[in-house]
Amino acid sequence: MELELESVAKGASRAIMHMYAPLSGFAAIIGCLPITHVAEINDIVKEAVKKYDVRDPLTGEPQEHELIVVPYDRSSTVYVEQEILYDPAADRATLEPVMQCLRECYAKIVVQYGASHTIPNKTLMKMLVPSYGELLVNFKKMVDPNGIMLPGGPYSLE
Repeated sequence: MELELESVAKGASRAIMHMYAPLSGFAAIIGCLPITHVAEINDIVKEAVKKYDVRDPLTGEPQEHELIVVPYDRSSTVYVEQEILYDPAADRATLEPVMQCLRECYAKIVVQYGASHTIPNKTLMKMLVPSYGELLVNFKKMVDPNGIMLPGGPYSLE
């Protein structure tokens, strides 16, 4: 018997709904930066989500992205992750604004605040100094010449 998403998630919080939604993907905007910039980059992401009208993949409502902040280095620096949820099975017209939103967020955060991404994805890799991107790609080739670990991943730039 196949359960419908509404019956499974009825009465659950938004976070729980997404945990159990098999078609809900997420794209994380991740940076490591001084704690003083967290509110500013959160506002950048909120504005971009609104600008591109990114919708909750389950409810269709305007999205309220998740914000995770983990302090380290005696709290002078924080790991910040902001998740934008989307339906990876959606059509291109629905996914394109999500990808544009991500690119804009990364561009603004990296350029304005020098935030570094802990695990570069393809969008950020293409914004890096080319020689640094080449270094990461070549390091992956050295460690994993047969492309077994994370094939097609961020360091492949395929």
